Amino acid sequence: MSGDNIYKALIFFDKLYEKMSETEKRAFYEKLIKEVQVYEERQPNGQWLKSIEFKLPILGEDMKLSLDNSNSVETVVLLSC
Repeated sequence: MSGDNIYKALIFFDKLYEKMSETEKRAFYEKLIKEVQVYEERQPNGQWLKSIEFKLPILGEDMKLSLDNSNSVETVVLLSC
């Protein structure tokens, strides 16, 4: 699956997903997701996913989405004219 194919699949994901078989869905996820980390127990806020690391060939490097606040950097920017 090339980066261009994945990009197109993401644009039309909702339409594509409903037509995929379970085998095709699994193969698609295997192409997109490198690793999923979960907490051993559900957190007080109900969260159980710790992070998801994506492998997207449309990016120059792997992308990691951390759902754990201790590993993220938050930035606030005010844009004005």
